[in-house]
Amino acid sequence: MRAFPDARMEINEQIAEGDLVSTRKTLRGTHHGELWGLAPSGNHVEFEFIDIFRVADGLLIEHWTSMDLGALKSQMQRA
Repeated sequence: MRAFPDARMEINEQIAEGDLVSTRKTLRGTHHGELWGLAPSGNHVEFEFIDIFRVADGLLIEHWTSMDLGALKSQMQRA
């Protein structure tokens, strides 16, 4: 990811039931590249998000994500 070249992803929890897999993750990195028109700030960012996948025959067939992009933008803009 160009905006956060040092990005690290931590899987906090992962749950599977039936054909669904749910994962809560934390992304950490430093804002070193432009994103959404925001110039690189050098700020460290950390935010959690949740992915839910539907799997069939070993393939991911659907995907949903829930994340607070406003919170991420706020961390990128801090002086």
